[in-house]
Amino acid sequence: MTKKEIIQTVQQLEAKAFLQVKLDEKEYGIDSVVTRMSRTKWCGMNEMMKKLGIKYDDTLSENQEAIQLIIGMVNIEREK
Repeated sequence: MTKKEIIQTVQQLEAKAFLQVKLDEKEYGIDSVVTRMSRTKWCGMNEMMKKLGIKYDDTLSENQEAIQLIIGMVNIEREK
């Protein structure tokens, strides 16, 4: 694997983990055990990326989907 391929793989894995956090928040709530577990996994990956100087890729479909979930949750909160 080239350095570029490794970076892309790490970005893809982080994006999938971030999406899972947002899906779990929506399904189980922010403070559920399931959400805390997925958030812990994502936080570890995110911290590793920061230490390695790898930026997240907001063009990945998983990140785009997570952003849409965040927007949806914000809109629901605004309507309350």
